[in-house]
Amino acid sequence: MMTKDVGHPNLGGRPTTYNEETATLICARMSEGESLRSICRDPAMPAISTVFLWIGKFPEFSEQYKIAMAARADAMFEEMFDIADDGSN
Repeated sequence: MMTKDVGHPNLGGRPTTYNEETATLICARMSEGESLRSICRDPAMPAISTVFLWIGKFPEFSEQYKIAMAARADAMFEEMFDIADDGSN
């Protein structure tokens, strides 16, 4: 597992050190349709400001994040299509 310090201390709260496992989990949750804000409300996840810092500092995460955003858009479209196609409403 790769971790990288992002340059500010963690005083026992949310994670701030870049961690591939956490980055992958964030992107997996986004790919399933969850918003970054919602993910970052989870106390086990980094603050949204930390995630944005990671996007700017770590090109591999930035690319993974872009792919997750596209997958999230697809998931949202599929959900809207299912809702629109459901004749019961």
